Amino acid sequence: MIKRFKRNKKGFSLVELIIVIAIMVALVAVMAPAFVKYVQKSHDAVVQAAAESCLQFVKAEMGDGTFTGVGKMEIKGVAGANGKKYINIEWKANDKGINTMQYMPGDTLAQDKGYDEFIRGCGVDDNKQIKSDLVYEIEIYDNSTVSGHPDLQASMSVVGGDS
Repeated sequence: MIKRFKRNKKGFSLVELIIVIAIMVALVAVMAPAFVKYVQKSHDAVVQAAAESCLQFVKAEMGDGTFTGVGKMEIKGVAGANGKKYINIEWKANDKGINTMQYMPGDTLAQDKGYDEFIRGCGVDDNKQIKSDLVYEIEIYDNSTVSGHPDLQASMSVVGGDS
């Protein structure tokens, strides 16, 4: 008869469950900021990769003599008509900041300005949604010698956003 009243002690007690939950909450609190930072770095890498592709394309074009322009180019995310951000390349061809090539996602003017050809040459996917505020600038400048022969150079730097 005594065996009938003996309780079956399988499972966890409430105290043990609360301790496990407290440990899990502490781990999440410690790891969440690192995870958010890691995700943001991956978003920023998309813009950086696009900028590096553009820089390599421009240098290749300068090397074979088909590229002769000087100026600045910005690579950044710009909100499209749907509110989502996409890669945007804006070309400023003179010191006054007058744009000779500017593209907004979905803009038909881009074809007239040679944007599609440039994007294909760079290998950048301008239809891919991005979540980065970084702004890269590629500056193409003439480092001519005394003899007057053009010597185009290109450099890239971060000019905006959180790096």
